[in-house]
Amino acid sequence: MSGRFIVLEGIDGSGKGTQLEMLKARLEQAGHSVWVTREPSESKIGKLIREGLGDALEWILSINKHADSRLHPDLTLLFDLSAQDAMHRIDVRGDNKERYESQKQLLQVRDMYLMLAEVRHDDKVTVIDAAQAPNMVHEAAWQAIETVL
Repeated sequence: MSGRFIVLEGIDGSGKGTQLEMLKARLEQAGHSVWVTREPSESKIGKLIREGLGDALEWILSINKHADSRLHPDLTLLFDLSAQDAMHRIDVRGDNKERYESQKQLLQVRDMYLMLAEVRHDDKVTVIDAAQAPNMVHEAAWQAIETVL
């Protein structure tokens, strides 16, 4: 069986990291090899990209249209959470806030993700309510993943 390309998206605080670890463990337990990458990366270029996020939907669409057609995800999981709830989680976490971790900026990024979910039909986007308990979010994500395994 060939590999699957599954993308996890969502604003900061939406639970992507938590779900990534839970899904990775479950996939490996089911006998699948898992390779994880994060974008933008922690490189200098990745940091510059993160600093510019939320500035232009058109820019994001333009750089993505040049991506190799073989890189289309088999599934994109969009963990949707209100900006207010995300800020609360970020505050509770106690991490240093990035430039884009303001409620206004998170709201703009969330709106962009939801717009992209509507127009990027090739990416098979499944929107998951990330305000639920982590185990409920995990089960919703797992159900979507099972459709592409």
